[in-house]
Amino acid sequence: MTQYLGLPYDTTIHYIAVHLHPFAESLELRDLTTRSTVFKSRTRGLGDKIGLSRVEHFASAEGIPVFQGHEYELVSVYDNTTGEDQDSMAVMFLYLAEKDFKKPGAIAAQ
Repeated sequence: MTQYLGLPYDTTIHYIAVHLHPFAESLELRDLTTRSTVFKSRTRGLGDKIGLSRVEHFASAEGIPVFQGHEYELVSVYDNTTGEDQDSMAVMFLYLAEKDFKKPGAIAAQ
């Protein structure tokens, strides 16, 4: 996960959206350097049906710190209760503060 983050500097995560397939229990972003959880999204199933009724997300003005020199990984946990092979997939979308962001100027009318 570290190379995909490509952090050019220490910053903060302000929003995390998660997409998981049925039978997922959680998706966790771990800081391997500190051996700690940055964020763990848990799910709720549909009970007697296949699917997810809830996947936790994260939103905060304060944010969660992440560090350029740290190593990160994603850990997904699935529990296939059907006895048949099932596909699985896990995606975590991170919205980070961009310290060198410059607001683009207004587009001139033509």
